[in-house]
Amino acid sequence: MHHLYIIYSKKMDRYYVGQTPEIAPRLAQHNAHHFKRSFTKGAEDWQLVFSKECKDRGDACKRDCLFGRCVQFEKNFAYIPIFGIFK
Repeated sequence: MHHLYIIYSKKMDRYYVGQTPEIAPRLAQHNAHHFKRSFTKGAEDWQLVFSKECKDRGDACKRDCLFGRCVQFEKNFAYIPIFGIFK
């Protein structure tokens, strides 16, 4: 099982979309700056705002790519269902 997740940093006022087999350890890694070259290294206050179970890693990656593009343009998640991300 894999998960699509969205985290938010109030400090940066930004969202990040990712995918992982286990959410809690991944969130801890983001907040501990485990990923040295990652976008998330700029803050340590990341909070989980959304997660969705996906059938496998490929499905999670596909949704991550689609969802990430949407979030780059707008922080308004109301537009996301239009693109079929949650079907």
